[in-house]
Amino acid sequence: MHRLTHTTLLALMGGLLLALPSLAQPVGRTIAISSGYQDGYYDSVARLLRATLLMELELPVELEQSAGSVENLARLDDPSSLTAIALTQADALADYSRAHPEFEEKYVVLGELGDECAFLITTAKGGPGSLADLHGGAMGGIAVGDVRSGAAVTWRYLTHLDPRLAETPAEPISVIEAMLDLNASQRRMPVAGALVVQRPRAMSAPIEMVMSNRQRFRFLPIRETDIALPAETSSAEAGYRFKQVSLGIGSDQTIKVETLCTRGLVLAEKHKLGEARLRDVTRALYGASSTVFPRSN
Repeated sequence: MHRLTHTTLLALMGGLLLALPSLAQPVGRTIAISSGYQDGYYDSVARLLRATLLMELELPVELEQSAGSVENLARLDDPSSLTAIALTQADALADYSRAHPEFEEKYVVLGELGDECAFLITTAKGGPGSLADLHGGAMGGIAVGDVRSGAAVTWRYLTHLDPRLAETPAEPISVIEAMLDLNASQRRMPVAGALVVQRPRAMSAPIEMVMSNRQRFRFLPIRETDIALPAETSSAEAGYRFKQVSLGIGSDQTIKVETLCTRGLVLAEKHKLGEARLRDVTRALYGASSTVFPRSN
């Protein structure tokens, strides 16, 4: 998947305004935006999208919370679902499209949400010190919340990039519950850490827990030099980039983390919206792009 810059994205959206392909006529029903868990980043973006479409087009839009990227894509692809707009990670889109190649013809990218990076959280004492300690799965799995989440897809991609991690499974365990268990006197959960995928500058409950309890938790670095890429595999195949990012707000509360990042995307299902409505939605979001689609993280 090619990375879209903000400038390129605006050019593509402008092109959509001038010439959209022939699509089915818009259906006379309310559309829905599939986002993420309540009060999460995707949920807040979806609310902003709904407000923009209501203000600019008086278009009634429902919000559908979800387990994350994979569930969003399934809803978007389901012709019986009201979901016509969905938020997703670029790696989840690549993974879904590979399993459902016909989906490639159904969607358009309305916008990009910037970097979404993997943050692997472990206990600060007695936990894994590097990715190498996770080889073979002896220390336990990685909590990803829900198997339909973007975090589950990202961990699966990491095990694909480095087969030595393949025996460390993604566990459908709440990230917060797993983090609490990591430092419990009597462990109950078979996990060595928890994975969160989000914008670096967006605060979430797991990230806040780490930032406020650095003596108990740490971020495990994810470095390209620590991953044994098979000869036929590229970390760029799903839009991944290894980079150092800053977490937190304010210079005195910032942590720099080496990790793997993908991109957040807003998609529309062309046939559910129809030609006229897709043109209107594209125009409305193009006009509000500086507000809806962030230039930085």
